[in-house]
Amino acid sequence: MGKELPYSKTLMNNSIGFVSGQLAIDSEDELVGNDISSQTKAALNNLFAAVEQMGAAKSDIMFVNVYLQDIVSDFEKMNEVYSGMLEGNKPCRVTVGATLVDPKYLVEISAIIVK
Repeated sequence: MGKELPYSKTLMNNSIGFVSGQLAIDSEDELVGNDISSQTKAALNNLFAAVEQMGAAKSDIMFVNVYLQDIVSDFEKMNEVYSGMLEGNKPCRVTVGATLVDPKYLVEISAIIVK
């Protein structure tokens, strides 16, 4: 989403960090994938990149919000990808169905980290 938006992608306050919702987009703001598995992987990779830019690691992720365009159809496949990409780290998580900014986006993921 290349245009200027009225929020920060990340914020750090002492040892607590916040990562705004990450979509399945590449560096050119183009959609990555058209299914929930590929979009979940891309959104998580964007989340991990934002966490790393804050000087933190995946293991510092303490809380995750996952927003699914179609929670009934996509929860199981999203959860499978999510579980594989977070390896041993199991942060607290909320997953909800939501109408995202554009129907082509199937998932959005935000996080809170503690360093």
